[in-house]
Amino acid sequence: MIKIKEKLQEEDKKHFLSEITSINFGRSSILALALLIVSFLLLITDYYNYKNGLWMAEHGYRYLFYCHLLLFSGILLLMPFLLLSRSQNPNHLRWSRAYVLLLSYLVTLDCSLTSISDQMINGEMTVYIMGIIIFAIINYSSPLSNFLLNFCASAAFLIGIKLVQTDLDILKSQ
Repeated sequence: MIKIKEKLQEEDKKHFLSEITSINFGRSSILALALLIVSFLLLITDYYNYKNGLWMAEHGYRYLFYCHLLLFSGILLLMPFLLLSRSQNPNHLRWSRAYVLLLSYLVTLDCSLTSISDQMINGEMTVYIMGIIIFAIINYSSPLSNFLLNFCASAAFLIGIKLVQTDLDILKSQ
């Protein structure tokens, strides 16, 4: 049996990490643009919900608006990272990694908060599940990074569900 214990050379490691960062950055940029457009459309929908009086009938719609506003404004605040990481700055890899990491945390935590708001309206948690699966698929990252991302999102979701879900049977099933 032949055991290969060859380590990657330092130059190969840097090139590999650079490629992973480039792939994650490209995918995250596309996702951020799509989410910016979708969250803008959802803010328009929230405005119509406000005009139709749904905010007064059910507080979950107001919280849903805040979640959409958080996502929209958070992505807008991350735009300078997008510009810095596209530049030919020697630190562009660091900016790209920061952009991918911040966007990942922003979106997964927003998915958790959106699902908590949805619990108040109709008892759904689809947005949370979709957000976790999407970031598990699109980003290549270390196991520790994935664990921390999912742990934060799951902790926020479980704490929020515990606070807003009044039906004990539904709470136990989730």
